[in-house]
Amino acid sequence: MTKRYTTKHIYQLAVSFLPLAISLIAKIQYKKYIEDTLSLAKYPFRSFEDILTISVLLAGTKFIEHSLLSFSEYIQRSKGNQLVIEYQQKIIQKSMKTNLDFNKQYSLSSISSLINNESTKLVEYFYQLCNICLIPLQLAFSMEMIKEKTGDFWMIVLALIIVLSYLTFYFSKKQLAVSAILKKISEERYRIIQNVNYSIKYIKGSNSEEFYLNKINKIREKEIEQIELQNYYGQWNAILKKFAQPIIIATILFYYVIYDDQVIDMNSIYQIEQSFWIVRQCLNQLPILLCQYLDSLQNIKRIEDFLDIEEILPLDKRALPDFQQNQNIEDNSRLLVNNQNNNLLPKRVSLNLLDIAKNNIIVLKGPTACGKSLFLKSLLGEYNKSQVISDRNIAYVGQDNWMMNKSIKENIILDNEYNEEYFDLVVSCFDLDKDIKDFNQIISQRSDNLSGGQKQRINIARAFYQNSKSLILLDDSFSALDKKVMKNCIYNIVKYFKQDRIIIISINENQFIERHADILVKLKQDGTLDAIEYNQSPKHEANNNSILSSNNSLQSSFDLASTLDDSFEAVNKSKLTQVKLQKRNIKFDESEGDLEKVIQIRRRNSIQQCKFKQTFDLFQQYTKEDIQGRKYLVLATLSVFIYSILDLAQTQVLKYWDSKLFSQNTYIFTLIFILLLDNAGQCLRKYFIDVLCLVSSKKIHQEITDITLKSHYQLYINQTVTPSKIQDILSIQISNLDHKLNLQIPAFYFYFFGIIINVLLSLMGTKEPSILIAMCTYLYFGYKIAQKNVEDLKQIQKKLKELSGPLINYSNQCLQGLCYIRAYGIQQFILNEYVHLQENQQLWRDIQIKKKFYHDLFISSFGFMFNLFSFFFTLQSDDPLSIGPKITFAINIDFYIISLVKSINEIQDSMQSYQKCNDFLKEIKSFNDLTNLQQEEQKNKIQTPSDNKIEIKGGLKFVNFTAEYVQQQKALKNLNISISPGEKVCIVGRTGSGKSTILLSILDLLYHTSGKVLFDDMELGGGQIRDNISIIMQDSIVFEGTVKQNIDPLDKYTNEELLDLIKKLELDDILTMNHLSLDTHLEESGKNLSQGEKQVISLVRALIQQRKIILFDEANSSIDEKNENILQNFLFKTKSTVIFIAHKITNVMNFDRVIFLNQGEILEQGSPKELLDNSQSHFYSLYHHL
Repeated sequence: MTKRYTTKHIYQLAVSFLPLAISLIAKIQYKKYIEDTLSLAKYPFRSFEDILTISVLLAGTKFIEHSLLSFSEYIQRSKGNQLVIEYQQKIIQKSMKTNLDFNKQYSLSSISSLINNESTKLVEYFYQLCNICLIPLQLAFSMEMIKEKTGDFWMIVLALIIVLSYLTFYFSKKQLAVSAILKKISEERYRIIQNVNYSIKYIKGSNSEEFYLNKINKIREKEIEQIELQNYYGQWNAILKKFAQPIIIATILFYYVIYDDQVIDMNSIYQIEQSFWIVRQCLNQLPILLCQYLDSLQNIKRIEDFLDIEEILPLDKRALPDFQQNQNIEDNSRLLVNNQNNNLLPKRVSLNLLDIAKNNIIVLKGPTACGKSLFLKSLLGEYNKSQVISDRNIAYVGQDNWMMNKSIKENIILDNEYNEEYFDLVVSCFDLDKDIKDFNQIISQRSDNLSGGQKQRINIARAFYQNSKSLILLDDSFSALDKKVMKNCIYNIVKYFKQDRIIIISINENQFIERHADILVKLKQDGTLDAIEYNQSPKHEANNNSILSSNNSLQSSFDLASTLDDSFEAVNKSKLTQVKLQKRNIKFDESEGDLEKVIQIRRRNSIQQCKFKQTFDLFQQYTKEDIQGRKYLVLATLSVFIYSILDLAQTQVLKYWDSKLFSQNTYIFTLIFILLLDNAGQCLRKYFIDVLCLVSSKKIHQEITDITLKSHYQLYINQTVTPSKIQDILSIQISNLDHKLNLQIPAFYFYFFGIIINVLLSLMGTKEPSILIAMCTYLYFGYKIAQKNVEDLKQIQKKLKELSGPLINYSNQCLQGLCYIRAYGIQQFILNEYVHLQENQQLWRDIQIKKKFYHDLFISSFGFMFNLFSFFFTLQSDDPLSIGPKITFAINIDFYIISLVKSINEIQDSMQSYQKCNDFLKEIKSFNDLTNLQQEEQKNKIQTPSDNKIEIKGGLKFVNFTAEYVQQQKALKNLNISISPGEKVCIVGRTGSGKSTILLSILDLLYHTSGKVLFDDMELGGGQIRDNISIIMQDSIVFEGTVKQNIDPLDKYTNEELLDLIKKLELDDILTMNHLSLDTHLEESGKNLSQGEKQVISLVRALIQQRKIILFDEANSSIDEKNENILQNFLFKTKSTVIFIAHKITNVMNFDRVIFLNQGEILEQGSPKELLDNSQSHFYSLYHHL
C-alpha cells in the first residue's frame, strides 16, 4: 500500500468488504439448509409447513447472498471510480508543473497512458482486493466441511489444492506476462498503422506500399504468435481448473475406497460437491485476481513515481545571477537572462545577462539546431537551472502551433474576457477575417481542417490577444505564411502591439523581420553568442514612426494582389461582431430530464443491425473466412454437446447413490470417469474456439491491410477511407475479433446448455410436465428482463464511450501544449475544464453502477420466486432422490440467464466488428471496381506494359490536363506544360491555386477527367512513374527510430554504404551542421528535433534516391540559410528535373522557369528575369511582397 492513501484505502476497503463478509455468512447458512433439506428428503411423510419453510429458507438465503454480493460490487466500483478521478486530476496537475522535453522516462504518450489507461484500470482495485480477502475465508470453511467428513485426510486435500492453486497462479502469471508483451506489440502495430495513415501520400508517392505492408504483416505475425502463446497458457489454465474437480473429488473419494469400511452417503457427496465450488472459485478467480491486483499495485507505483518527479521552480525561487544578489529589482519592465549554467540542455545557450527594455522587438537569429527554441523556453522558466528575472507575464507561440479541439475563437481567447473591439482588431491584424469565415467552426482533433499558415496566425493572434502579457515569444512563427501576409503581420505588430511589450522573434533567415528588429541577437552553430546589434539608425527610427503615424485602415493594409485570389475577400464586419464567446459545456443530449426516458430514447434510436438471426448469419459467414473455421466450429459444438450429456449423467449418478443398486466403489469410479470426460469436453471446447477465432481474424486483417495499401490514392482524397476509420478497423475491431469472440462463444455454449440442464433437473425433480409451462414462462420473462437490463447498460456504456473520447482528446491536447499552458498561466482554467468533462463522465458511471445493482437485485428477486416454487414442488414429489440434484445444480438459473444475455450481446458486438470490417472491405472493393474501369481505359493508351520497369530521362509534359478532387470542382483546368529533362522549374501561387495538385498529378495519385501526362513523350503506369521520382513533402515525416532508419526506411544500404553515398552527394555537411549522425535516436514523432531538423531528414531521405525527377513541395520553410544553400546547390547541380514549390524562394534567379498558377490555371510563365523585368507581371508583384 502506498504512503499517500494508506488510511483512506483501509477505510474504503473495510466499507467494501463488509457486505461480502455478510454474504459469506449467508452462504454458510445456505449449506446448513441444504443439509437439513437432504435429511428431510429421507422421510416419506413431510408436512406442508416443513416443505414451505425449507423452500423459503433455501430461496431466501440464496437471494440474500446474491443481493449482498451485488451491493458489495456497487460499493467497490464506486470507490474505485473515486480513486481513478483523483489520480487522473493529480497526473494532469503534475504534468502542468513539469517540463517533459528531456525526460526520457516519461514521454507524452506514456503520460497519456497513465491518465487514460493505467489509472482507469484502478476502478477494479477494491473489487480485486476484497475478493482476494474473501476467497481464503471461503476455502477455510470448505476445508472445515471436508475435515468433518474425512478426518485428517483433509490435509492431503488441502495440500493438493495448494499445489493446483500454485500451478494455476503460475500459468495465470505467465498469461498476464504474455498479455503485457502482446499489448506492447499491438501498440507498436497501431503506431505503424497510424504512421502509415498520416504518411500515405509519401508512401504512395515513393512506391513503398509493399515495404510497409510487409512491415505490418511482420508485426502482425509477432502479435499472432503472442496471442497463440496466450491461448496456450490459457488452455493450460483451463485444464488445471477443469480437471481440478475430478482430481480433488477423486482424492476425497479414494479415502472411502482405501477405507472400505467407511460409507459415504448422498448427503456427504452433495456437501463435497458444494465445497468443491468454493475450491473451483479459489482456482478460477484467486490467481487471476492476485495477478490483476499486483498489476494494479504496479500502476499505482508508476503513477506515484511520476507524481514525485521534479517540478519546475517558480521564477521567484531561482538563484539570481551573482551581480544581482544584493540589488533590489523594482522595475519589472526589464528582463534579465542567464542560461550559462543550464547543463540540462543538450546545447548550452550562452546569452549572459542580456538586459532588455520594453518597447523593443528582439530578433534571435541563428542556424538550424543552434538552440533558439531552447533559449525561448528558458525564458518561459522551463528549465530550473536557467536564471531569469521577469514579471512572468508571457505569451508564447512555438513551432508546433498548439491548437485545442474548440472553436477558433475559443482558441484565441482562452480564459480571457471577450472584448469585441479588441478581438476584431487582433483578428484583422493577422488576416484571420479573410481566411476563416466561420469563427464557430470546431477545429478537428488533429487540426487537419486548417492549413499550417492558418494555425500560425491563430497562435499569433492568441499571443497578442492576451493584452496583459508584456513579453511575447514567437518561435519561428511566420515560416508557414506567404511573405505578403507575413509582412502585414509584422507591420501591424509594430503599429498596434509593440508599445509596452518586449517581442522576441526567432528566425533562421528573414531579412524583412531583421529590418524591423530593434535588437538583433546572432547565435553561432554551437549555441554561443555571436553578436548583438542595436538598430538605432535614423532610417529605422523613421520607418517605425511612419508605421505608427500611418492612417491606413487595416483593410487596405491587407489589400495586396487581391486580384490574384478572389477567395480572400474580407468577411463582412457585421457578421464578425455577431459572434459572441460562449463557454462550450459538454451537454448530455437528453440527460436533463428523466434518465429512464433517456435510456428508452437511446434504445429506440439504437440501430440494431445484429439481431439473433443476423448475428447467426454473420457468424456463419465469419467461420467461412477459412475452411478450417467450419471444422473447428463443428468440433467445438460437438464437444459442448458431449459435455452437457455427461454433466446430466453426473447428476443421475449422484441421484441414485444411496439406492444400493451397485457397490459404493462402482459409484465412485463411475463418477470420477464421468467427471474426467466432462471436463475434457470443456477443455476441447475452448481449444477449438480459440483456433477458430484466430484463423478467421488473421485472414481478415491480412485482407484489409493488403487492399487498403494497394488501392489508389484517390481513395483517400475522396474520404472513402479516413485515417480514423483505418485506425478503428485495424485496432479496435480486429482486437475484438482477436480477444473477445473466443471468450464469449464458449461462454454462450456454457450458459445455454446450463439453462437446459436446469430445466431438465427441475422437470425430473417435480415429475410434473405442467411445471414446464411455468419454467418456460419464467425463462421467457427472465430473458426479456435480462435483455432489457443488458441493453440499458449497453446504451449507458455507449454514452460513456462518447464521453471518454473528448476526455482522452482533451488530456492529450493539454499534454501537447504544456509549455503554452504554463506560459499563459491557464493551469486552473485547464484543470477546471478537465474536471467538468470528468464530472459529465462520472455522472454516467454512477448511473451505470446503480443500474447494474438495481438490475441484479430485480433479477435476483425474480430468481427467488422461481426457486421458491421450484423447491416447493420438488420437495412435494414422490421421488426424494431428485431433491439433491435440484437444490445443488439448479439454484443459479438467474445467473445463467443474465450471463447468457450478456454473452449474446458480446457476440453481437464482436459480429458488429466483423460486419464493420466486412463493410469496409466492400466499400473499398466497390471503389476499386469503379476505378479499375478508368484504369483499364487508360491502360490501352499506355505505351509500355505497366508491370515493366523503365528509366526516363526526366522530360515531362501536361497535355490538355484537367483534374478534380470532388466532382464538379476542378483543381486543374486544361493545363499545358512542357518541361525538358534537367530543367529547374519553380511553381508559385496563392494557397489553393493548384500547386500541390500538379505534384499529385505527376505522381499519378489523382484521377483526371481529361488530358494526359507524358514522360519522355510516353504515357506510363503509376508504378513506373513513381520509380523515377523523389518527392519531398510539405509535412516532414519522421518515425521513431534512428536517423539511418528514417533516411533509409527500406534498409537498402549498410551504414558504411549510406555514409559513402551521402558524402558523394555532398549532403554530409547538412547532417553535421544539425548535429545528426546515423545513430542518433529520434523519439516518437521526432519530439527531440526542431522543425528544421525534421525537414533536413526528409530532404536527405529523398535526395539520396537520385531519381530523374525531384518534386519539392514547400519543404524548406523551417531550415536556415546555410541549410538552404546546401539544398539549392544540390538542386541546381543535379542533372535531375526539379519542380520546386515554396513560399520561401531565396535563389529564384537560378531557376530556368517560373510558372504562376491561380485557381488551377497558368496565369503566366517565363524565366525569372523576364517576369521580374515586367513590373506589370503577377510574379513581379508577388516577388516584391516577399
